[in-house]
Amino acid sequence: MPTLRGSVGRRAVQARSLAGLLLLWASAAYAAEDQKITFHFNPPDGTALVETVSTTKVVDMGASTKQTQRGETKGKVTFRRMGSGYTVSATLTSVKVTRNGKPITDPMLSGLVGRTVAYDVSDDGQLERVRGVAEVVEAIRKQLPPAALRTLGDTLTEDAWIQRETTEWNGRIGGFAGASVTLGETWMTTDEYPLPSGDSLTFYSATTFAANEKRAGHDCVRITFRYDTDATALAKLLGKKAEELQSLGMLPGKPPKVAGAQLTGSGYRIIDPKTMLLYDEVIRRSVVMRMDIPGKGRVTITSDETRQYTREYTK
Repeated sequence: MPTLRGSVGRRAVQARSLAGLLLLWASAAYAAEDQKITFHFNPPDGTALVETVSTTKVVDMGASTKQTQRGETKGKVTFRRMGSGYTVSATLTSVKVTRNGKPITDPMLSGLVGRTVAYDVSDDGQLERVRGVAEVVEAIRKQLPPAALRTLGDTLTEDAWIQRETTEWNGRIGGFAGASVTLGETWMTTDEYPLPSGDSLTFYSATTFAANEKRAGHDCVRITFRYDTDATALAKLLGKKAEELQSLGMLPGKPPKVAGAQLTGSGYRIIDPKTMLLYDEVIRRSVVMRMDIPGKGRVTITSDETRQYTREYTK
């Protein structure tokens, strides 16, 4: 049966879980498998890999206005045993970005090339500290024009960056380390994601331990996930951001009114439960905004993004 995780997870049913998530819940109830899986954070000391991230983002603003951006980054990652825990070091080595087929420079990514961020992790897989972020943020800020810095505001700070890194770590490793599950089991959760602005966004998620798979001779598990947000709260948040940009002089005239918004996502990752080393991973995210723009009327803007991670272990 599905499991409601954590104090916020117990409110998932009350929080009008989406029909798609309920279908996942219902199907999980009939799972025939009863294989137990326990996740142990135990990467061999000295593990090294090359991680490639391929990203495609398509933004459709209507009226035949569509923008496609593709990117590929490569980086080196190492795991070192340090005392009672680990240090995971990640260094970005190359970046390629095109927009509508033409090469461009992305200052956010370019500022990361050659820089190392280190993650201090406890023996049980919990992230304790992130080092090297201040230098990365400073390097990026130096490459951005003043207008971009005003737009990004409180999202491009050391604290905001560490918060994002912590959320991603917990979503991949920290939230599963030490857990025992049954193959076919689904976790239903409701989580509050704090934003640098002081606001927060509610996510409704379903995570399923779907199947056994082999990767590089290892017995792995395919974890699938889906998530949605509180559409009303998201629309209010986007409307507030538009007002902030207008107050900074970034938007001429009256700011657009956000009439509706929805953020959904899905994906999967392949993980070895004996070490918690990750292999294939795909994350998809879709944002739909309906905006009333002065002089143009109602406009629907969609943004579809897919990130594909491949990891080649070299040691």
